[in-house]
Amino acid sequence: MKKIGLIIALVLSTVLLVACGTKTNVKIEIENLNVARTSMTFNLNVTDPDEKMKSDLITAVIYHDGKEITRTKPTLKDDVYSVTFDGLSVGYTYELVVFASIDGKNIKMAKSEGSTSTLGGSESEPKLIKTVEDFRNLKNDLTAYYRLENDLDFENASFQNAFGSQAFNGKFDGNGKTIKNIKMDALTTYTGLFGYNKGTIKNLTVENVNLSFKSSSQYVGILAGRNSGIIENVTLKDSTFKTEFSRTGEIYIGGLVGYSEPKSQIKDTNVVNLEMSVVSSGRTEPYVGLLLGRAKAANLSNVSATGNLKVDSSDTSYVGGLVGSLDNDYQVKSTLLNATSTVTLSVGVKVVITLVNNGKVDAPASVYVGGLVGASRNSDIVSATSNADITIPYLENAATVDSDSDQLIVGGLVGFSNNIVTEGLSTGSIKLGSTEEETFASFEDIYVAGLIGYQAPDRLSKGLAYDFEITINSDALVLLKVSQVIGNMVSPNATFNTNTILVNGAPHTGLTVFDYVADTVVTNQITELPLADLDDYFTSSFVRDILEALID
Repeated sequence: MKKIGLIIALVLSTVLLVACGTKTNVKIEIENLNVARTSMTFNLNVTDPDEKMKSDLITAVIYHDGKEITRTKPTLKDDVYSVTFDGLSVGYTYELVVFASIDGKNIKMAKSEGSTSTLGGSESEPKLIKTVEDFRNLKNDLTAYYRLENDLDFENASFQNAFGSQAFNGKFDGNGKTIKNIKMDALTTYTGLFGYNKGTIKNLTVENVNLSFKSSSQYVGILAGRNSGIIENVTLKDSTFKTEFSRTGEIYIGGLVGYSEPKSQIKDTNVVNLEMSVVSSGRTEPYVGLLLGRAKAANLSNVSATGNLKVDSSDTSYVGGLVGSLDNDYQVKSTLLNATSTVTLSVGVKVVITLVNNGKVDAPASVYVGGLVGASRNSDIVSATSNADITIPYLENAATVDSDSDQLIVGGLVGFSNNIVTEGLSTGSIKLGSTEEETFASFEDIYVAGLIGYQAPDRLSKGLAYDFEITINSDALVLLKVSQVIGNMVSPNATFNTNTILVNGAPHTGLTVFDYVADTVVTNQITELPLADLDDYFTSSFVRDILEALID
C-alpha cells in the first residue's frame, strides 16, 4: 500500500475569520505551505487597501491538540511576508493560526493545518536521493535519514556544499552507489561534500573529483572538511587535489577528511589513486594525509590509501601517506588498526618567517614525515604497513632569525611516535637532498629510518623494515642519525631485512650517528632478520599477508 500520508498534509482550506463586531478591510491568506519533518514554512498574502498593516502587527501561532506550541512574527522581504517554524515533532498534525492587531484588538485572520512528515525519520523510511538536485537539497534537513538510489553524475559542475558552518547530523547511506565528476573550487567554512559531518556516511563511492583552491579554509577534505561522526565503507578514487595558500596557524588537509574529532570513527574506508598537491606559505602549519589530515582521539580501522602526495611548506609540518598526525585528547588516544598505504611522497620545506620574542625564536621548525603516519603522539598503531617512496628534495630555514634546533624526522612507516606501535611493516625508500646541488641548510637535527624516524620511549612490538633503501646527499648537515629501523635507538623489538643506507655515496649499516660539528661517526649494529624467519615473524594476519606478497 502506498503511504500517501507520509509526505505532506497540505492546506485543505484557508479561512478568514473576523472577530465579532470588528470590521476591517485587511485580509490575510496562508499560501505556499511547505511541511517537512521538523519544520513548516509558508507565506502570507496580505490585502491591505488602507496600508495600515505592518509585519510587527501580525503574529503566527502554531498549536497541537489545542495547546500552543510557539509563536513568531513574519519577516517581510521584497513585499513578501514569510513565516518559519522549526523544531517541530515528526509525524504531528499542527494547526496554524494568524492573528493581526487592528485598532487595538487581536483578530484571528486565517488558519490552516499541516502534518510533519515521518519520511526520513528512520533507517527503514529514509528520504530517497535520486538526482543531483536532491543531493544539493540535503541542506533543507540536516538530521534526516537518506538513501542514495542512483549514481549521481555532477558532470564536472562546480560544487559548493550549502551547509556553511552548519553540520550534517543525519544518516547518509550511499547504498553502494557512486557520486562522480565533481569540480570543487568554492570554499566554505568546512570544505567537502558533507562539510562538517556529525552524523553517519556509509556505503558510498566518490569518483573523479577535481578539488583546486588558491586559498583555503582551515578544514579541507573531499568527503568532509571536519568529522565528529562515523564514516564507514567509503571509497574515494581517481581524483585530484590541489591547494595553494597562505594562512597563519594550523590547517587540516586530507584527501578524504581534513580533521577527525574525539570519538569519531573512520572504518572500512579507502582512498585509491589520489593525486594530491599542497603548497603553503607564511606561518602555516599543515597536517596532510591522503586519507586524513589530523585525527584527535579518533578511531580508524581497516583503512588504506594509494596515490601521490607532494607538499611544499614553509613551517612546521605533519605529513603522512595515510594520516598527517594521530593525537590524543587528554586521556583519550587516537587508534589506528589494520592500516596500509602505497604512496609516492615528496616533502620540501623552506622557512622564511619565524616568530621572535626577545631576539629568540619562539619555537623551532619541526617536520614530521612518514610513509603511513607523519606523527603519532600518545596514540596507538596496531597492524600497520606502508610501501612508500619518500623524497625530501629541499630543507632550509632562511628566516632572518632562526632556531638552532630545527628538526626533520622521517620514517618509512611513522615519522615520530611516543606510544604503541605493534606489528608494523615498511618497505620502500627515502631520499634526502641532491647530488647536483646543495638543497639543505639550517636544519640542525635530522633523523631518518626505514621504520620509525624517532621513537621515545621504546613502545614498539614487532617492527620490520623490509627491502628498504635510504640515500642521503648533503654537505650542510649538523647532526644526522640514520638507521635501517629506528632513527634514535636500537630496539630489541625491531629488525630489518635487505636494507641499504648510503650517506654521500658511502654505505652504512645499523644506527649511525653523524656529528658533523665534532666530526665523529658512531655506529650501533642491528641484527638482521634472516629471510627464512620472515614468514613467522608477525602474528597479525593483516600484516603477514602483505609481507608474503612482498616476498613473492
